[in-house]
Amino acid sequence: MHVIAEKLADSGFDDIETVLDPIFLKSNDPRKVKHEAIRDYFVRDLKSTLAERDVDLFLKSHPVLCQGNEVSKQDLIHVFQEPFRLALYKKIERDS
Repeated sequence: MHVIAEKLADSGFDDIETVLDPIFLKSNDPRKVKHEAIRDYFVRDLKSTLAERDVDLFLKSHPVLCQGNEVSKQDLIHVFQEPFRLALYKKIERDS
């Protein structure tokens, strides 16, 4: 999760909802998204060093994200809000 949070923090935005919006813009329902879309965003769009298999394992093992094949926007924001904030603070400290 920390690798993903660091990549999200590197996006140049300081709001987790803004960072995660591209996932939901591609979805048929802007309130929820399939695991495959999340995986593609984390692996391809963010160009992280994570393998698809690692992201799939994370999605299937996280207590909030494993409740079916779709995730609500609020749940995804809830899961990444704190790790994103910590990664953003680390990035700010590193860059200053």
